[in-house]
Amino acid sequence: MSDDLTGPMTKKEEEELQKELQEEELQEELNEVYLAPNFASDLISATLSLFLVIIVWYSFLQVIYPFLYLALDLLGLIAAMLIMMFLLTYTFAKGGILLSVLAYQSATWRTGIPYINSKTKCPYLERKWLTFSCRAEQLSEFDVPAFQKCHKEEMWLQCWPDRVPSILQVFDSYPPKKQQQLGFLLASMRENAQSAGFKMLEVLTDEAFTMDVRLAAGYALAEMKNEAALPPLIEMVGTGADVRQEQTIRAVITRFKERAIPQIITALNTNNDDNKSGGFVEILGKIGDESSIPTLLEILMKETSEEYTRLQSIYALQEMATVASYKALIGYLEKAPEEEKEIIKDSCLSKKLISFPILIELLTHAEISEEYYIEIGDILAQVQAPTYDKLFTELENKELVQKLASILKEHTPEEEEFLPLHEVLDQYI
Repeated sequence: MSDDLTGPMTKKEEEELQKELQEEELQEELNEVYLAPNFASDLISATLSLFLVIIVWYSFLQVIYPFLYLALDLLGLIAAMLIMMFLLTYTFAKGGILLSVLAYQSATWRTGIPYINSKTKCPYLERKWLTFSCRAEQLSEFDVPAFQKCHKEEMWLQCWPDRVPSILQVFDSYPPKKQQQLGFLLASMRENAQSAGFKMLEVLTDEAFTMDVRLAAGYALAEMKNEAALPPLIEMVGTGADVRQEQTIRAVITRFKERAIPQIITALNTNNDDNKSGGFVEILGKIGDESSIPTLLEILMKETSEEYTRLQSIYALQEMATVASYKALIGYLEKAPEEEKEIIKDSCLSKKLISFPILIELLTHAEISEEYYIEIGDILAQVQAPTYDKLFTELENKELVQKLASILKEHTPEEEEFLPLHEVLDQYI
């Protein structure tokens, strides 16, 4: 009669048992990870090894070498030399281990991270006879400062891409903070982590994950140049729970650079929410591609544009800081409301090297209105003679400098208060 009173297991019970076994295997694997080697034991071990080598050298020189030399003449001398070459190599190897132990400990004292690997700069490593290798699962042990120091290095990435499957295997079982760090880790691999793209896209679109984890997944997809992340990210603009999250959403989209512009412009044209539109415009400014200037200028020229979106358009053109963006900004100055004029004027004063040549050139335009001429003159008049001297010195095109100095002198009054400026301008004409 069988002692088995439970009967055969059901399919569900088999699956649960299999899952438990897999989890136990994974945990055993993780338990093999060492946070850091033990300096004291390694130093003692390396020192003892080197001491034994010295004893072997002493015995060789005092006993073996004289015996071989006296007993076998030339053959003994050859044998002694071969033994000596072997001992010399072995000595250097043992000495190298001791120096490695001291070097790793020195790095620990300097950085506060236990035993940094000399090649990978990764603080949490598997140890075997003072040989180190990275383990993706060890990210579970990362604290934030250590992760940031490790994350900035480049060489350590060489040992991580083949760990993508193991990262994905443990991702769902980790708490949100460590899931976020795993997302950053995949991002640092860039194209080498393409196989994680589907999982990261799933995380990005799943509201069951925290916003920080979703944004880390979006950042990873941006670094992988996976444009499938753009639609959900664009949809998230204006939905951040706080300012930090909202700025992170915009920063992640910015990582796509020019590839994001068509979809952002489409979203701008189909959106009526001022906060979201302002966010889209800010992203265009941070990307800084001149192809978006017509869209930004169109927003400013359209009377129905909302206030926040208009202001963001001005700031976006300012942030681009190119000749084309400032030409658009200064061109809009003529029609801008009073509040926006002040912002544009301050922007021109903060970027004199770009804006002042454009402003000076405008003084010669025959079709310029008197009011617009005065607006430009007000900006130019706020700068003293020494500043113009510095400005013209920094401009590399000397012919342009001469032309601008001539235009400015022609349009500068002859009153005594402007004499210092005339003296400066005369040096460049």
